[in-house]
Formats: sequence, C-alpha cells, structure tokens
Amino acid sequence: MVHLREADYLYGSGDLTLRVTQTSARLDDPEWVDLTGIRILWNGDRAGEMMVRVRVSALAKR
Repeated sequence: MVHLREADYLYGSGDLTLRVTQTSARLDDPEWVDLTGIRILWNGDRAGEMMVRVRVSALAKR
C-alpha cells in the first residue's frame, strides 16, 4: 500500500492511495516506475484497478 501526493505521480489529480499489485521498472527513465494496483478511496472502499507512473524518489523516502 502506498500513499502518494499529487506531485508524486504523473498527471496526478489529488492524493492517491494504491494497493500495489505489480511494478514495472522504466529502463528509458530511471526516475519513474510504473505501478499497477487497486485505488483505495478515502473511506476505504476500492475504486478499481489503475496504472500510474510514480517518481522513484517518492517511494524511496517511505
């Protein structure tokens, strides 16, 4: 489970909580990683699967 600020993921629209199910390294740009997972809403409900491109630095500080 990761909690991301809007600035931590590409085309972010608000904070995001994601239960990660898969990761993919980006060989063309090592500053970013692709995460696939289930989006978790503020109330704990699941909102479906999504893929986001996340700054590696945002994950490294956790």
